[in-house]
Order: sequence, then structure tokens, then C-alpha cells
Amino acid sequence: MRTVLVLGAGASVPFGLPTASELKRKVIESPPQEIGYSGFQSQQHKADFLDRLALGGWPSIDAFLSHNSPMSDLGKRYIAATLLPLEQKAVIKKILGDDWHGWLFPKLVKRGTLDLSDTFFVSFNYDRLLEFGLAVMASRSLGAKFDVALDTIRTKSLVHVYGSLMCHESEIRAHRVANGEAPPLHLHSNVSVAASGLLVVPDQRNTSPSASMTNAEAALLRAERVIFLGFGFDELNLARIGISRKSIHWMSVRQQIFASCYGMQTAEITEAKRLIGKPVEFGVSSQDCLSMLRDLVTW
Repeated sequence: MRTVLVLGAGASVPFGLPTASELKRKVIESPPQEIGYSGFQSQQHKADFLDRLALGGWPSIDAFLSHNSPMSDLGKRYIAATLLPLEQKAVIKKILGDDWHGWLFPKLVKRGTLDLSDTFFVSFNYDRLLEFGLAVMASRSLGAKFDVALDTIRTKSLVHVYGSLMCHESEIRAHRVANGEAPPLHLHSNVSVAASGLLVVPDQRNTSPSASMTNAEAALLRAERVIFLGFGFDELNLARIGISRKSIHWMSVRQQIFASCYGMQTAEITEAKRLIGKPVEFGVSSQDCLSMLRDLVTW
């Protein structure tokens, strides 16, 4: 069955990454000092950015930046500097198999290889833990080459709608973990390079879709099953990947749709159903991604 998994921030929470609101709070309360941003009046620019982020009223740093594009470069650096060490820590300390990645991996193995021909991932997250995790498991348990598996996942079975961190440190660490070598304790993180892979899209519905958005929409229209994991069901995010009650294409495709809803209230779930416009089987608000998958999804 052709399946698309749509990943929101909650899908990375089990690995130590923050939700959108938590990321905003981390940047405000514990702003990274080294963000590769220097020069005349840089300290004043940083202070002004953090003040406006804290008092601007937007629920996430992404939403703030979509309405304050002149600050996007500085904001992306803060995002990258905050997420990089958390991503690297997750790659190093991750025990593979006791999370939803581990639940999914055996279901993707066919005839001794990782087969993603019927599976596609649409990620709204900047981190790369999904592709690293699958590539490491394929390397360790199936004998695949880590670099080959990682490249295959990235190029054929995954899009990051808003880009991803572009630094290579986590890849180096994951590669060494996959080969049984102890990774170094310290690796320099090039925040500027990492931030360059992040995409801030103005909060406008008439904004031209990026290639990743177009690819995500095409995959969703081909899908027989759609699974939302840790997703917030923001109306604009849904629209950018073609999910809208106003879309003839989306509404004409019959699919099984499942969704986690950890921490969501009844009215929020009702609104999510309205936005999707099709029957959706939600988990319960106390279930994390793994619990929802085990409870509802037969693969």
C-alpha cells in the first residue's frame, strides 16, 4: 500500500528535539552565543531580534520569521545553533528500535533490503533524524552502506518542506556509529552552513510553491494511506502540500488517513478534521506517535 507519512515537530520529540513553541522558548531564554553572526552592531541586532521574538505574539519562531523576513538570516542562525547540538546528541545516544523509527523499520525491509518503493516521507522538521536512523539501521542490520542508504532515502523517499540543517557533523557521527567506531567528543558545527539549508516562506497563500512542496503534493495524491505524526495541522502548512477542502485533486482521492493528536483538545481535533476534509482516524490525546501507530495502523 502506497503510504505517505507527514511529520511535524512532535515526531522528533521522542529523540530530544523541541516542539515549535519549545524551540521559540529555548531561543529566547537560552540564546546560543555562537551563531556565526558578527560585525558592526551585531549585538544590538541580536538583542532587538530576541526582544521582538519574545513580544511579537507569534506561537513559533518560524511564524515570526514568515512575517519578519528582514530578520530571517539571523533567525535561521538561532534555529540552527539551537538544533544542531540536540540533533547530534540524539544521533550519538540513540538506542535504535525502541521508538517509532524502530516500529517502522522492519516493515520497510523486503528480501533483506530497505525497500521504500511504496513509502514516502514529508517532513516539516529541520532535523535529519529520520534519514539518519533508517540509514544506520539499514547499515547495521542489513549490511547496506550507510552513505548509499542515506542518499537513497534523501533523493527518492523524503522531502523536507522547509529545508533541513545542512551541516555535515551529524552525518559524520552517524557514519561512525554505523561502523562501530566511537565518535569524537567534540566536533565544530558550522552554524552558517547549517542555517543555509533552512527555508523561510512568507506567510502568503499566493507564494509560489517550492520544489519540495510540489513533490510532497504529488506523493500525497498517489498515496493510498496517509499518516500524520506529531503534526500541528496548521492550515497554511496543509495548503502548501495540497491538502485543502478547496482542492479538487485532494478531495477526489480516496485514502486511509490516520493521525496522532498528542495533547490536542477536542475542538482542535475537530478543526483538523475540517481542514483535511476527509475521514480521519485519530489516536487519543494521551498517545505519542509510537502508541498511535501500534494502536491504529496495520502495515
